[in-house]
Amino acid sequence: VAGHTAEAGDFAIQFDGIDDFVGSGAQLLNLKDGFTMSGWVNFTASQANRTGLFGQNDLAEFGMINATTMQLWTPRAGAVDVNFGPSSEGWRHIAVTGDNLRQVIYIDGVEAGSGGGPAPLANSGSTFNIGGGGIYDAANNWFNGQIDDVAVWDTVLAADTITALADGTLTPLGAKDQTPLEITSVEFNPATKE
Repeated sequence: VAGHTAEAGDFAIQFDGIDDFVGSGAQLLNLKDGFTMSGWVNFTASQANRTGLFGQNDLAEFGMINATTMQLWTPRAGAVDVNFGPSSEGWRHIAVTGDNLRQVIYIDGVEAGSGGGPAPLANSGSTFNIGGGGIYDAANNWFNGQIDDVAVWDTVLAADTITALADGTLTPLGAKDQTPLEITSVEFNPATKE
């Protein structure tokens, strides 16, 4: 479906709330000293309890703990809850961060709630998922709505960087007005193999 920018070539994923999710197949958050997860969400349907948005079970679980509360949960620091829902009221940028000092939820680039430090993270046998598929538990926690531009970093992004992601001047791939990386030449020294 059309993505959050509504520009040509920007697409999002529509989840049906029944059995759709995106599985990364990777344990992206295992043993991290810091992390940031971000993405855009859009939903009109009230979400079921423990609906997963994006995260990794038993490590950094993030979603709608009930129809009107968004939650970031980590085993070391517990839960941070913020009011959100029962609808997103259009596309909203959501980001969560965590390190040894604190964990934070941002909505549209503004800090909405925080709690104690969740890092260092342990190991989880689960993989990073988007839109359900067991983010909170084995019940799968299916999301009903649209998600776009999910990104994960192994560091805590600065608040101004998260604001830039939310206002669209920055994307997970870099500055929006930045010329894409282009390799124009390669030099190779056969003697040193450099």
